[in-house]
Amino acid sequence: MSFVTVARTAAALSVAALTIGFAGVGHAQSDGDMARCQELYGAYNKYEANGRGSTSAPNVEVAAAFSECQKGNYKVGVAALTKALERQHIPVPNVEAAKAR
Repeated sequence: MSFVTVARTAAALSVAALTIGFAGVGHAQSDGDMARCQELYGAYNKYEANGRGSTSAPNVEVAAAFSECQKGNYKVGVAALTKALERQHIPVPNVEAAKAR
């Protein structure tokens, strides 16, 4: 093998290793983000199930926000879920609680 072939192979392996490493970090991050979405969505549903909600109809805004999370748009979903909780004066769960799961 020539030096050029070895160098190209080493470069290709390095890129592959970095890609796999970043994919793992991204996946871990998305797991944490989805956990946060689920936590906020659960808090809202718990409030509604306890009969303290303003209506018995499902909240379309909250459902749409959780749908954004399911699509991978965590920032949008978390922001909308947080607003919905705050609007109903429901305590917003601490961020560390979602990370601990």
